[in-house]
Amino acid sequence: LCGSIRGDVGLLLYTQSDGNPFFAEELMRNWVETNVLVQGENGWYAPELLACTLPSSIIGALRRRFAQLEPEAVSALRAAAIIGRTFDLALLAAIENKEIELIEERLVEAAQAQLVHPEQEGTYTFHHDTIRASLYAEVSPSRRRRLHEAIGRVLEERYSKNGAKSAYELAAIAFHLTLSGNAAHAVAYNQQATEQALQILAAEETNQCRVELIKRCEQQNAYPWLTLLLSLQGSWREAEHAAVRAHPISSPESLSFLWHIRGCLAFQQQDYPVAEHYFRAAR
Repeated sequence: LCGSIRGDVGLLLYTQSDGNPFFAEELMRNWVETNVLVQGENGWYAPELLACTLPSSIIGALRRRFAQLEPEAVSALRAAAIIGRTFDLALLAAIENKEIELIEERLVEAAQAQLVHPEQEGTYTFHHDTIRASLYAEVSPSRRRRLHEAIGRVLEERYSKNGAKSAYELAAIAFHLTLSGNAAHAVAYNQQATEQALQILAAEETNQCRVELIKRCEQQNAYPWLTLLLSLQGSWREAEHAAVRAHPISSPESLSFLWHIRGCLAFQQQDYPVAEHYFRAAR
């Protein structure tokens, strides 16, 4: 490109490419060719939100890697992509209705192919977010909704056994139920998560403490929780980016969780027409 790129575009490019030069170059080429980047006086910028639409060159390279795995391993990875960048082995086994040992064997194969890597015991992370996005895009919209519903139900049951739910847990349940199309069920969880998050932000008395809290969310790939925190701070542009990272492909669904949060906030403020507007947008 001739000229510089704006800071927010550079940040998104880095987060979506994870600093990988090939991914970064292909993403930039795709943004320019599809006219989502515009050259202004202060450099290249995006007039609208840059959602993660993967270029065909990246998709092709990843699909060649997927083809080297057993079909069962690829199927497990597609379901894992619905859970998130970082996913729990037991949760994946539950939604796939498979023995945990069998799922672990498939993930070991995927780890050997450098598609995922183990974190703490029982947890895996996709090696790169574009891997997750490519797998997510291969799941049909109807199956995505069913899997989000199953994930929400399993988390609901799991956290209920542990007593009081944390704001992080509530946000995760609300996120998956919203994307399952069951927004009515998600409302209660979103409201509870919002109330707890406001208390947490109030307790983090300095701006530096809040910055550290947000950094921890990013490090843990906790994008539903991060979307909620940024929304409560009024950082809507950053909240949009977090919502897209939580839902890694460009589609009408990608911002539905964010609209749902905005609807809940408006409802709490008794601004019912605005709340209704955002709830309708989230459908």
